[in-house]
Amino acid sequence: MSPGILAEVPLPMFPRQEAPATYRELGNGVSVGVVWNILKRHVDRDKDVLRRTAPRLPQSVTDLPPSRDELLLARDPSGR
Repeated sequence: MSPGILAEVPLPMFPRQEAPATYRELGNGVSVGVVWNILKRHVDRDKDVLRRTAPRLPQSVTDLPPSRDELLLARDPSGR
């Protein structure tokens, strides 16, 4: 495996871990916003099947705000 540009990236957050394991861990991180949008689109795409297999799920996801930020701000208007 050739590390390429990653060989120049310092890895202070995992000092006792080999570089390939660290890159694998970093690659596992996902954006909550991306997952939010994928879930909404997936449910919209498969809503006919979901209505038969999980009847309440499509409406529950449809009722979610467009962004998780709106949901979080509704729970804590200070933004903390």
